[in-house]
Amino acid sequence: AIRIKVEKADDGQLQFTSWTKPTFKKDVKYVVEGWIRSKENAGIKVGIRQTGEPYEFYAEQSLEASGEWKQFVFEFSVSEDKEAFVMFYKQETGTVDLAGLVVREKK
Repeated sequence: AIRIKVEKADDGQLQFTSWTKPTFKKDVKYVVEGWIRSKENAGIKVGIRQTGEPYEFYAEQSLEASGEWKQFVFEFSVSEDKEAFVMFYKQETGTVDLAGLVVREKK
């Protein structure tokens, strides 16, 4: 598990990304899944983002959390082959725990 804690937020955002830049194939369905919790009921966003400028997201979703672990599933596909980061990002203060993160093709 990983704990993401933002104590102060001015400009910008905290970013937690995959180190690799997989190529997501056109019209293939993918899933980012795992577990999330936050005793503060804080949220976080997950997305698939360009590796270079202009750093746009191809797909993204807000994840809401509660004090107990709950599973999340983020499904996406791209309209053409794309090299991209899987990125979790948080723009406001709060603490979120993530565990069991997996990126896979949806069967």
